[in-house]
Amino acid sequence: VYDIGSSGNPSQAKMLEILASTNGFSPLTIKLPTAIARLLLSITNKVDPEQTKTIDIDRVADLERVIEDFGFAPIEYEDGIRM
Repeated sequence: VYDIGSSGNPSQAKMLEILASTNGFSPLTIKLPTAIARLLLSITNKVDPEQTKTIDIDRVADLERVIEDFGFAPIEYEDGIRM
């Protein structure tokens, strides 16, 4: 199994910021405590409750094996969004 991701490992908040700005948006972001965010998401019924368990976990990929085995270096998240 290979983890493939951006070498910069941006947080979920940073990824949202990059995605929004790339598409011409400047959303108002409000940081909520995780428990409150989970509660609000559960009320909407638009998010699988299982997904809320990882809301405060940023994804980090160790690229060492994929680079070593395949000579593959993923592009940065922001560059990929701009493509």
